Amino acid sequence: MKGINGYLIDIEFNVTPIQGEKKGTKGYLIIFWDITERRKSEELRRQFNQELELQVKIKTKELNDLLEQQNLYQEQILKSSAFKSDFMASMSHELRTPLNSIIGFSDVLLEKYYGDLNDKQDIYVHNVRSSADHLLDLINDILDISKIEAGKLKLELENVNFSDIANRVEATLKPLYMEKNLKFEVVEVGKEKIIIVDRKRFMEIIYNLLSNAIKYTKEGGVKLEILETKDDWVINISDTGIGIASEDFDIVFKEFKRVNSEYTNSIEGTGLGLPLTKKLIELHGGILSFTSELGKGSTFTFTLPKLK
Repeated sequence: MKGINGYLIDIEFNVTPIQGEKKGTKGYLIIFWDITERRKSEELRRQFNQELELQVKIKTKELNDLLEQQNLYQEQILKSSAFKSDFMASMSHELRTPLNSIIGFSDVLLEKYYGDLNDKQDIYVHNVRSSADHLLDLINDILDISKIEAGKLKLELENVNFSDIANRVEATLKPLYMEKNLKFEVVEVGKEKIIIVDRKRFMEIIYNLLSNAIKYTKEGGVKLEILETKDDWVINISDTGIGIASEDFDIVFKEFKRVNSEYTNSIEGTGLGLPLTKKLIELHGGILSFTSELGKGSTFTFTLPKLK
């Protein structure tokens, strides 16, 4: 209806019967309310809700489309990763067979079973043997990484004595640190401490970290420290070596990546030792980290949960 100023308005009214002034007469009380503003608010709210509902439907559809696309990408990545791991594992196995033959025949020549070698021949065969060993190490690392990524590397857990592992690794590394006149120190929490790990893989972890420390230490020493907390074993491998620049921290655990410097470039390496070690530690449920300062050395620390 039209209001006083001629504008359309919305109204509500209430009719109440009342007793008239004269006996037997009745009347009605009619009360009107102007609800124009309320109607406008309700209409705005209705329009807002409709627009909001429409936007929610649009965003929900967009999100579902993105999730579906992401799932497709993840499936493709998983298939690609599985194919890569299977391929690398297969190729590594096929390459190891002829390499073992090369190593075997090189040893036969070096042992001089079929006659002496002249000086040049001796040097060349030693180079063949050394190169074959280096390539075999690379293939073994690739094979292990591929197995871990494919979920095919299974741990054989057993009770292992820390002192036994430390002594074995030290004996293996002794020629390396003695040649460089480095100090080698082992700090243990106790001679009879037992840890539940895969013996072979745990020795590989310790060996990789210590040999790496020796490799990049010119003078000073290397220390293996075994600590424990209530829930974890904590192992530190520290050195007084060349250290790592902060800008190179992000490539330390990346496969086939090596810190680029004159000293590191002069040392043989594949860039797989630390990535493999990290994966083996994580396979045990542990964590590997490091601190380092260029020119002052590095400390690699890994923790393993105490299993029961």
